[in-house]
Amino acid sequence: MSYAEYFDILEAQRITEKTSRVAANGQYVFKVRKDATKTVIMRAVETIYKVKVKACNVVNRPGKFRARRNGHTKAFRIAYVTLESGQELNLTE
Repeated sequence: MSYAEYFDILEAQRITEKTSRVAANGQYVFKVRKDATKTVIMRAVETIYKVKVKACNVVNRPGKFRARRNGHTKAFRIAYVTLESGQELNLTE
């Protein structure tokens, strides 16, 4: 995979109250493409941010039904990336 394709894997960083809590433990949360595997996500984070990844957990979030708006929200995939001890992501760059 080329360097540019890794940017397509990681769609966005998730910023919520839960992700703020897990960031203290060295975990960072990203919204990723639906067809991305754990190994590809780990390589993407290591290549883009130049850190060592310890583990990656992936969660498929189903879309929710919205009765008043006559439809569904989109389903998406979330990756919880755990870094090696002493590693940190600088997400402001």
